[in-house]
Amino acid sequence: MKIAYRDDKREFFVEEDNDPMPFFGARTDIICDPEIENLSCGPDNIHNKVLIGVADAIAVPITLIFQKSYGSGEIPQVWKRANVSPLFKSGSRINVENYRPVSLTCVLCKVLASIIKDSMLKHLLDNELISDAQHGFLLSKSCTTNLLETIDVITFALAEGFPVDAIYTDFSKAFDKIPHRRLMYKISKFGFGVKLINWIKAFLRDRIQRVVLGDSYSDWLSVLSGVPQGSVLGPILFLLYINDLFELIQNTFKASADDTKIISVIRNFLSNLELQCDIDFICKWCKDWSTQLNIPYSLVFFPDIITKNSILCNAIFSGLYPLFCNKSSRHRTCF
Repeated sequence: MKIAYRDDKREFFVEEDNDPMPFFGARTDIICDPEIENLSCGPDNIHNKVLIGVADAIAVPITLIFQKSYGSGEIPQVWKRANVSPLFKSGSRINVENYRPVSLTCVLCKVLASIIKDSMLKHLLDNELISDAQHGFLLSKSCTTNLLETIDVITFALAEGFPVDAIYTDFSKAFDKIPHRRLMYKISKFGFGVKLINWIKAFLRDRIQRVVLGDSYSDWLSVLSGVPQGSVLGPILFLLYINDLFELIQNTFKASADDTKIISVIRNFLSNLELQCDIDFICKWCKDWSTQLNIPYSLVFFPDIITKNSILCNAIFSGLYPLFCNKSSRHRTCF
């Protein structure tokens, strides 16, 4: 049995033009270009027990394949294929929008990607190239650390008698709509070596995928943009793509992957202007880097503050996404 894709691929991917890149300066002069020496095993289409059982016998030839792949910047075509499995999130199970696509890829590609990811992450953390505002996909950080830091900001503001506005944003199909050319342009600015950049470029190029549900499957579909969800490299590539969004935000900014929030302590009228500037910057960033806000899942939150000097932010997303406020609710959705 085959599963049919929707005809309009634009709903899933971004087709990138050859327009000039927005400015994105180099983040470091230090070069990261790891050597591939060791091998670790994991699950694959071949049963995990089989790979573990023959690990000693295949370690050397697999290592040679890894070194050849990394050194030449070429990847076997089978490593570019993915079976997409829908992972239920919440809501109605009959609504396809309530499922997250997870790519199941070749285990040997995951092993090599894991070695590369560890070197990349060490380079990024040692040189402090990842924003402290990011709490997603990083060691010793999580939704809990994000929440604790947010509570600290809000608690101190309330103790001083100032109201707090918080703007929560979400990106539409964030992993699937990252343009590859723009992503590679950004990666080149983080001090990674030529071999690593070429390997990642080959990893993203000419990928195909199909949806698999039990014994049912769809036709193969070319992947035009995005990073594979469920892959080893996908999360770190996404963090690199979104990292510069945090740099020019004036207010406190926290993120868990693509779920971001701006926390503004309203001390005076200038605080309103700063918050509006932050909103304008996010909208400009989305336009420059071909991403789109998921408006139904974005909202502005005004905590109930008992103070005579409370100033509420009149937040408008650059005139493109006007803010409609339901005065009977504390949660005000941005459309």
